Amino acid sequence: AEMANVVKHKSQFSTELNQIGQYTDFKMRIDHSYICKSNVDPRAINFTSMQVKILNAQGQQIATFFGGCKDGACPEGIAGPAYQEIMTDTRGNDTRYTRVNVPADTLRAILEQHKVTEGRVEMEFMTKSDINPANGEKWHARDLRPKTQAQPRAAQAQPTAGQETAF
Repeated sequence: AEMANVVKHKSQFSTELNQIGQYTDFKMRIDHSYICKSNVDPRAINFTSMQVKILNAQGQQIATFFGGCKDGACPEGIAGPAYQEIMTDTRGNDTRYTRVNVPADTLRAILEQHKVTEGRVEMEFMTKSDINPANGEKWHARDLRPKTQAQPRAAQAQPTAGQETAF
């Protein structure tokens, strides 16, 4: 909706107000911005692998948005791009989290097309290979050493008849 259309293109004032009202109603009912709930530090997320799946109330996938879309071009079968913001919860603990946004107009059209009024969102992503997912920092040589564990004594003993060995 653009109020300048009333003068420029002889649009009806009520038409433009109706479009604003429909968009406001949509924004109040359906959010297009989601918090990615994960124990992975957001700095470790390889966002070009992010997939945001929109599911209806029955759990059927109706659309996928993708973080790897380039310059508005998305792979076939992808509804549109997904955008990432790394946020900081400053309410006492300075915890980082990821907020993912999808285009509101595209989401609205998909939901209307499928007559969806409620559903859920699922997200999938891979992590960057050079970043530790636990803390978002670069891996250090000390982190990459293989972990070895001595075999427990019970595993080394030979069981005798009628005895079981616990491992």
